[in-house]
Amino acid sequence: MAELNACNLCRMTTKEWAYFMNGEGGPAPNEAKFLAMVESGDVIKTKMLLENELLDINCVVMRDMLPVTAIQLAAESNNFQMVRLLLDCGVKRIPKPSICNGEEHILEDDLRYSIYCGLASPAYLTLASRDPVMASMDLANDLQRVTEERYIELKDKVQQYTLALLDCCECSEEVSTLMLGCNDVEQVGSKLLLKGKVVTKAVATEHKKFIAHYKCQNVLRKVWHKGQPGWHCKNSFWWWYLYCIYCLFVYVILMPVMAVTYIIAPCTQVGKMLDNPKAKFITQMVAYFQFLILVIFLNIEPYDNFYSESAYEYFLIFLLIFIIALILGEIREMMISGLTCYFTSFWNYMDLLILLSFLSDISFRLISFLNDEYVNPDVTLFWVTWTTLTLTLACLRFLENFYLSLYLGPMLLIFTAMTSDVIKFLIIFLYTVTAFALGFYYLYDGVGTNNVFSEFPSSFVVLVTTIFGGNPTESLKANDLVFNLTGAGDEGVLDARSMYKAIGFILYASFGTLCMLVLVNICVAMMSDTYARMKDNIKVEYAFMRTKIWLNYVDAPVLPAPYNIIPSVSCLVSIVTKCVYRYRPRWNTDEDVELGLPNYINREVQINSTGLLYEELINILCNRYMVMKGIVNKEIMRKFYTSAHTLEDEDVKESTDMTYF
Repeated sequence: MAELNACNLCRMTTKEWAYFMNGEGGPAPNEAKFLAMVESGDVIKTKMLLENELLDINCVVMRDMLPVTAIQLAAESNNFQMVRLLLDCGVKRIPKPSICNGEEHILEDDLRYSIYCGLASPAYLTLASRDPVMASMDLANDLQRVTEERYIELKDKVQQYTLALLDCCECSEEVSTLMLGCNDVEQVGSKLLLKGKVVTKAVATEHKKFIAHYKCQNVLRKVWHKGQPGWHCKNSFWWWYLYCIYCLFVYVILMPVMAVTYIIAPCTQVGKMLDNPKAKFITQMVAYFQFLILVIFLNIEPYDNFYSESAYEYFLIFLLIFIIALILGEIREMMISGLTCYFTSFWNYMDLLILLSFLSDISFRLISFLNDEYVNPDVTLFWVTWTTLTLTLACLRFLENFYLSLYLGPMLLIFTAMTSDVIKFLIIFLYTVTAFALGFYYLYDGVGTNNVFSEFPSSFVVLVTTIFGGNPTESLKANDLVFNLTGAGDEGVLDARSMYKAIGFILYASFGTLCMLVLVNICVAMMSDTYARMKDNIKVEYAFMRTKIWLNYVDAPVLPAPYNIIPSVSCLVSIVTKCVYRYRPRWNTDEDVELGLPNYINREVQINSTGLLYEELINILCNRYMVMKGIVNKEIMRKFYTSAHTLEDEDVKESTDMTYF
């Protein structure tokens, strides 16, 4: 037995031997007692031990062959008083675990999960972070990268903590300060919604419940309707009808006049009517719809119906300018959101594909018309067929604007959610159809001239159309089919109709069973499950999708195509200001140093009407959270804020020591 144990020890790796040796050894007796008190949650004895004995507060103990510290034990038990005591004594923070590389030891993965359990503790997030809201969102973003179920549970726990802090807000001004850094919605502009703000961070980390919370939606709805007439929100059909007339008159009929006015004088009342999120959405939607109508008219209406050649030439030049303006709008969006963020969206790839395809189409038309020469037939053929696909995609792309409709948006969201189910079905379905098409083609190759299975492409198409009601049974019979065995004379003539008919119907029955009976019903079941899941959570999903679209138009350019091709006064002033600020000499003065501090960069922006800063609001929300959870007594907290002198009651002193301040 001793030889067997020695042999097993010799086979241990370096990491296994380190875990084994650390497990055999342990901390000093006083450190072991200290860690045991921390794990049991005895704050009073732990405090007395720290005051009376010398020990390493950052000592490590092995638990289930994994190293664990005192702060991690306190955080996992969610003991606010213990976490606060350890932090006051100068304990080291829980380190952020490394990213999984896929080749690590199993114990390393367990260690990472143990560390994340401590980081996800509400007690640790509240007391160890300067900004618990942003810290919790960053942690949820890290946990989102791991697909294991236990990490998903931790992510839900962290998101519930963020929702609890949002629930602690007691008025719209506090919610606005938390979400936007400012309680005045009128001050919200393109320079306020930065990447560090809570609302953009929540969207980036897909914290859907946080965004869909009624308090958050109330503030974001005010941002979306900023600059619009107040009466358009009234719940009545006639008010809605009047608002439609207002949008048609202002953003369609008077748009050329308003665009020219904004280019010359962007700070006027007309500029305020255009420089708001909802106005940007309406003007860009109308501009894209107008371009779509012109392109449809160009591709469907015959050339002979134009009044003259000059009119056709001017029409092509106008469309070319229009499409260049649309591409310029995409470039500006790319500059605002950044290359990484822009190219992570599938729809942006589709937009570029559609615009570049239309640019090539209109350019080919204009070149062939001006040179009075015919383009290469192969190029013309590809040009016509590709434009057909592009026109279809462009029309479908316009459906994105329906997301903001309260009636069509949820249904469109469910429709797009089923796309993944359809793609999974098509992969298996197309492979199965290809296999059966090869079998039918091999069987009926050279059998008659009217047999649809005599060619592979027609065989494939027929099997696909069978699902939609096609009936190829006549081609399975192979009438008048005989085999003449070589060298056998008249006796070698063999009637093959029955054999071909039997094999053909067996293949067709197998295809119908696998594809039409099994696969199609599996696809229907998958889509039904997706519909039921989305329907139960449709309010949250729709609010999150709508908010993403709202925020896109907060930072969007004011003028739509084709007016955005003309530089406005504000654009020129912004370029000149950036150039002057970039190349002007700077001196290391005290004022420059003060302005360079992060706490003072947005101090003026973060102040609201009550003088409450974002950092102060975070402290108040954390204290309210601890009161709500029963960690701090509400009466004691009220005395703490209202009393200017030192509280002399010992119990009160001990309780106020545990507040966030």
